[in-house]
Amino acid sequence: MEVTASNAEGSASAESGQTAVVTAVTVPANTAEPTISGSPVEGLTLSAATGTWTGTTLAYGYQWVRCGADGGLPDGSNCPTVPGATSSTYTLGSDDVGKRLRVQVTASNSAGSATATSNATETVTQSPTVGPPHNTTEPSISGTLTRGRLLFASVGVWSGATPISYAYQWVRCGADGGLPDGSNCAVIPSATSSSYTLGSDDVGSRMRIRVTASNSLGVQTVASNATVVVQATTTPAAQAPSNRTLPVILGTPARGQVLTSTAGVWIGTSPLVFTYQWLRCDADGGEPSGSDCPAIAGATATQYVPTADDVGRRLRTRVTARNTVGAATAASGPTALVQATAPAPAPPTSGLPVGAIRLPDGKISIPATSVSLPERLVAAEIVFTPNPVRSRERPFELRVRVVDTRGYVVREALVFARSTPLLTSGPGEQRSGRDGWARLRMTPNAAFPLGGDRNVQLWVRVRKAGDPLLAGVSNRRLVQVATAAG
Repeated sequence: MEVTASNAEGSASAESGQTAVVTAVTVPANTAEPTISGSPVEGLTLSAATGTWTGTTLAYGYQWVRCGADGGLPDGSNCPTVPGATSSTYTLGSDDVGKRLRVQVTASNSAGSATATSNATETVTQSPTVGPPHNTTEPSISGTLTRGRLLFASVGVWSGATPISYAYQWVRCGADGGLPDGSNCAVIPSATSSSYTLGSDDVGSRMRIRVTASNSLGVQTVASNATVVVQATTTPAAQAPSNRTLPVILGTPARGQVLTSTAGVWIGTSPLVFTYQWLRCDADGGEPSGSDCPAIAGATATQYVPTADDVGRRLRTRVTARNTVGAATAASGPTALVQATAPAPAPPTSGLPVGAIRLPDGKISIPATSVSLPERLVAAEIVFTPNPVRSRERPFELRVRVVDTRGYVVREALVFARSTPLLTSGPGEQRSGRDGWARLRMTPNAAFPLGGDRNVQLWVRVRKAGDPLLAGVSNRRLVQVATAAG
């Protein structure tokens, strides 16, 4: 540029220095995707970072989208937009609970625009201090289930705007325990406090407590699990073991592959002690009792690895339950024909349930929402730490690995455990992680037995959120932990 200055005496000119080389405006392009920071909890605020872009003189626009539990497509195109959520921050509301959020960032300049989408957040959880009452750990009952003894109710754990008030109603259920919410159980008149003394009318029944939580925004009623049957005396009649659900064999029936047998479901006076015997049957699977299938020498653990002798045969387990009264035996159904080699695993990108991911150990992990009937959830692996339990003063850990009947590892399943009879307290339902494992910290109470070759039996339930407690794809399993004198 040349500038000329003039006055009465004359004029002079001067040129400016040169600019940098003039370049064309380039279309925006994303080189590192946007990110979201903040905790996915109702009432808290998430913040979006634009990511990294190329292009000149960029302006950014934002759109938050609400995805399902699987996180939606990577570009968020199948996730509904959140109306009005067009800034770099977003405050989570009640509509977001159970969902996963993404943010779509659009970069624009005079040459054009481009959009990039963040990864999905973890599932948004309900705030413990916002909204109407919401139960997160169901109520529980403690005490001795004998006529004349006092029972105590715990309200469980609730979230919601404070203050929350609680009302109690004790109900008397039949031998089946009634419905999970206790709605078909007989209301006990005037039994509306947190404690209740068992009377003659309660003998032979099972008890529940129905807790109603109220705040300024709403009301919710939740029932405890049903107790065991109320006895007339402190020493109920001993009962020999009896099988209610047959054992099941889990795993791929092929040479060199690990098979695992469950114990099945049993009733009888605790403690029950289980022993196992693997059987080698003909190709027809043998008799339902397994009586015509030879026992495999030395195969007396819960797990067994098929050998060359098993190829072309079917395997069963015979489980024997014993207590001080007697013993009973139940046989599993037969496996498929044992193969010489395990079938190749399914390709990781075809034919898999929604949300499937491959874990470092090669297993496929799927969300619980991808399990539907006729498939079921299974508490496949149980680990106690320590084992045996030697102290009532220190909690012990119960680890449960959840799979489904297709063999997929299942994440975000709800896992619950309680001892039978009630000798421990636990944390309520816990969610399984990406690897299918859930951890429950169990605390022994004063009646927890130690030593004398005694075991404590625990009832484990696995279910999908939103399903009834004992229906849908849920499943149950009885397990036991050994005890020893400290």
